[in-house]
Amino acid sequence: MVRLRSIIQILLWLLFLRTAEAQYISYSPETDSLIQVGMNQVHQLETDSALVTFDVLAKIYPDNPIGYFYKGAVHDLVNQNYRITVFEKEFETEIDLAIKKGKNFVKKNKKDPLGFFYLGGAYGFRGLHAAKKRDWIDAFVDGLKGLNNLKKSVAIREDFYDAYFGLGMYHYWRSAMTKKLFFLPGFKDERQRGINELKLVIEKGKYAAIESHFGLVACYYNEAEYDSALAVNDVLYSQFTFDPSVLYMRARIFEKTEKWQNLYDMTQALYKLLMDFPHKSVGYQVECHYLMGLALQNLNQTGEAITHLETALALKKSRKKKAELEGPLEDFDDIYKNAKKLHKRLTSL
Repeated sequence: MVRLRSIIQILLWLLFLRTAEAQYISYSPETDSLIQVGMNQVHQLETDSALVTFDVLAKIYPDNPIGYFYKGAVHDLVNQNYRITVFEKEFETEIDLAIKKGKNFVKKNKKDPLGFFYLGGAYGFRGLHAAKKRDWIDAFVDGLKGLNNLKKSVAIREDFYDAYFGLGMYHYWRSAMTKKLFFLPGFKDERQRGINELKLVIEKGKYAAIESHFGLVACYYNEAEYDSALAVNDVLYSQFTFDPSVLYMRARIFEKTEKWQNLYDMTQALYKLLMDFPHKSVGYQVECHYLMGLALQNLNQTGEAITHLETALALKKSRKKKAELEGPLEDFDDIYKNAKKLHKRLTSL
């Protein structure tokens, strides 16, 4: 499964339409301003500042899920970007509180689309985190709860163009993951519908346009439409050259299109970014060394390739599985097997 910052993670960038003139509603102008400031800080990976900003939001609305959702989202984004679990307790505390607050809030405010949206977002984040830990039952249950709340929010306001990010991701990935079941009743191919919904958000949405670019890259990559994936990734890379998720997918696209020098350069930049971060994932390092080794092997630099592969294989001993999250495309075990296989082939030449 491709790295999807989550079907509901859109809420990190999302507000709602108020009128046909594309005004966005919020609980107050101050709320609107805080969310925009916090989102900009998140985009620039200024996570400490973003947490301070969203803490102010939680204090303004202590009985609403909004502030707690954003605080949990920041912790989760850091964990996912670097494939770590360092901030797992902080994430769980904030997101569980968002769900608790959200459930109470929507009981008292049944016509508030924001309440349902942030409650759905909290469930979505928790479900995504469970998926990264391969806890599939918990991931499915929370994902379904998140989707149902998202639908409730859209039912209250149909002109939420940004909300189609979540629906688009759901329609695409549900179909992509169940395409062998299309012959059964209730299972149909809605991949193109999902892609079109993401394009709609890019065209008419406001805060969800960036996340829809991320989502569209993932869809095109999964469809093996690598030129289209790269074109969308170009938009993200022009703005967020220090975002691990942008660099990672860019590198993997170069791998698929056999642009070996580009693959090496991009993976090297990603590796430096990861090593400069205070908390490190061994599994992520292994994948980077494997990708650099693969690129160098195809650039006829066998000796350097072997060095990277040997580094990748040696790192396995220091990996603590429970301290890391799995990657978006392959699990660690598969990546390690690929590195071992390539190393064996090169050393036997």
